[in-house]
Amino acid sequence: MKYLESLLDTEYIDDIYEIYDEDFLSALDNDNVKRIVEYLKDNGVYYYSDIITNYLDLFMLDYNEFINKFEKLKLEHTHLIELLGCKMDLLESMRESYE
Repeated sequence: MKYLESLLDTEYIDDIYEIYDEDFLSALDNDNVKRIVEYLKDNGVYYYSDIITNYLDLFMLDYNEFINKFEKLKLEHTHLIELLGCKMDLLESMRESYE
């Protein structure tokens, strides 16, 4: 969580603390989260703060698994990066394999 606190504005951090419990937050691997955020930034996902706030559970996925699932989504949806900006629920399919 330390990495997220250094990355996100206070409003996002407050939302995260309201949505997720302490056990979940303490289980986050800062290095894994950082690698995923860098991947999102490198792919032009400028709204990564919103993804973190609303889909933080996806950051529990191993980095490689996250990348594989995201790349699969990119193949399934033309212009995924732009599309996710308005239709973030497309990320729901990334949750399927671990729920």
